[in-house]
Amino acid sequence: MMGMFDTVNYKDECHNCGAELEDFQSKDHYCLLNHVEPSQVDNFYVMCEECKTWHDYQVHRECIVKGIVCTTSRQGVKDGN
Repeated sequence: MMGMFDTVNYKDECHNCGAELEDFQSKDHYCLLNHVEPSQVDNFYVMCEECKTWHDYQVHRECIVKGIVCTTSRQGVKDGN
């Protein structure tokens, strides 16, 4: 099925406008619309609803999660409309 993903239980602030980010998505797990923890995936992403900036996150681990880093923050991503 197209468009399947899992929702990652994580919150952050937009690196561009400071709005709260939630509803992160990942395709690194089973992609069954489950809610998963950041430790269960390698990458996840979200678009800020306020300023349309795209945020990519990468999970760094050595047995346990050592950190979560926003690797990309692109402003002005269009939603196709």
